[in-house]
Amino acid sequence: MIPISEPYLSKKTKKYLNKCYESNWISSQGKYIKDLERLLAKYHNVKHCILTSSCTSALHLSLKSLGIGPGDEVICPDLTFIAPANMVALSGAKLKLVDIDPETLTIDPDKIEKKNFKKNKSNYCCSSIWAFSRYGSHN
Repeated sequence: MIPISEPYLSKKTKKYLNKCYESNWISSQGKYIKDLERLLAKYHNVKHCILTSSCTSALHLSLKSLGIGPGDEVICPDLTFIAPANMVALSGAKLKLVDIDPETLTIDPDKIEKKNFKKNKSNYCCSSIWAFSRYGSHN
């Protein structure tokens, strides 16, 4: 079997994973979560950072925090996991799928421009554009 993606765990990472396991803090709380939120907020020079337990919950929170809902359009690549489409549907916004670039396997910006999206209240082509990297590739 050919794996889709293989994790790389350094010795330090394995050490921290074992500490979490031994302390029974392997969920969405604990010392390391708070430390990482603080470090990420500092690195990005923002007041707060929230880690989530999944991409699905992160997508849901991003739509809620931006106030995206009924009457809005969200552009997504047509080659992606189902979570983005599900979260757009849950928000009440309209999902607009756009083809991918065959070289990068990510959303094709030229194809976004060729689509005739309605202007939203801010005079943009849509309320949000989501671009995703599949399997950790950074093409």
